[in-house]
Parts: sequence; C-alpha cells; structure tokens
Amino acid sequence: MTLCKCGCGQSTSIAKQTSKKKGHIKGVPVDYIIGHHSKTHGNSRPSIYAPNHSSAEKDGRVWLHIAKAESALGHELPHGAEVHHVDGNPLNNENSNLVICQDRAYHKLIHKRTAAYRACGHASWLKCSFCKKYDDPANLYLSPNQAMHIHRECSRKYEQEKRRSCHE
Repeated sequence: MTLCKCGCGQSTSIAKQTSKKKGHIKGVPVDYIIGHHSKTHGNSRPSIYAPNHSSAEKDGRVWLHIAKAESALGHELPHGAEVHHVDGNPLNNENSNLVICQDRAYHKLIHKRTAAYRACGHASWLKCSFCKKYDDPANLYLSPNQAMHIHRECSRKYEQEKRRSCHE
C-alpha cells in the first residue's frame, strides 16, 4: 500500500500502463490519486486542490506543506500556527522535514538560530548589527530602543559615523 503524496492519507492505485509524461510505471503504485496531484501556484510551492479548506487560497488550493502537517496532526493547524521546513527547501514536504510552529515569532526564531548555527556553530549567538559578525550575547550591547545588538566598540564607531555624516 502506497499513500498519496498530497498528504490526504488515502492509498493510491497500481499503474495499469507506463507513462513517462505522468511518471507512471506499469505495476508500480502511482504517486497521487487522480485529482490530488500536487501542482504549483504563486511562488512555485506545491499545493493541492481543497476549496472547502479554511486555509484555501482564492483559487481553492492549499499549500502542500500545510496539508501534510495537518494530516500528521489529524486536524487543521491551530490559528496562527506556521509550518517550518527543516532543510530550508520549501519543495521538500516530507513529514520528517516539517515542524509545526505555534506562531510566526517562533518560526522566525528557528530561522534566526539556524542562520547563527550555520554561520558560527552557535545557535544562541547573535549578529552584531554594525560589523555583522556573530558573537556571544554576553559580548554584545542591546541598544536602548532594543532594535539592534552591537559590540560596544562597534557602537562607538556607529555613533562617530552618525555624527560625522550629520556634519557633512
């Protein structure tokens, strides 16, 4: 038994003939149930046709990663929840590559920590807003408006440049 790759959880049929165009091989289960085939729309992310779904776009399609996450959960995503692709590839909608985030802030935090880990090997380190180098948060100063993390030395340089540009 092979399940439909759209994420609906239904089993697919065996291909009756080989079709290069459809990607079918005679005697092998097909990837999608007829009508469930994952298509792309908008920004090239795969989607499925589900016009009655609460997350459906105007054209009646739902992003495949949302449908797959909901299939794994057994119900629709909670309001505000987002689905994160672990490997960063929005076309890889395997269940093992999807993480359900409680909200956009948590989803953004995952991206921020992943970027830090890839850049310096420390997920908790932050990027200096001035020199763009990652460092231990203990070595960074949080600006009064809390808009940026910056090394104290970089903060002095930033203020000097700001004053210099005002006088020119």
